[in-house]
Amino acid sequence: MMQAAPPASDDSRMAAVEGLAGQVAGALRLAGALAQGGRRLDLAGLDQMIGRLCAQALDLPPDQGRAMRPLLLALLRDPDELGARLAPD
Repeated sequence: MMQAAPPASDDSRMAAVEGLAGQVAGALRLAGALAQGGRRLDLAGLDQMIGRLCAQALDLPPDQGRAMRPLLLALLRDPDELGARLAPD
């Protein structure tokens, strides 16, 4: 009989959210740099990555979720800046 994995600790869940936030930020920076250079972008999957980040952040205990708020708010600027770069002149 297979045993279920023990539940992740709150600290490891917060570290996972921080790591995923870093991956989202990196993907957005890379996309922005490519767009600035006139390259074509394939943003498929970015919405799923951001959705996973939001879901994981919502699963955090309230205190840790509030601690993540500044990081998540900072990420809001990146898609807006990317959208501005991709908008037709």
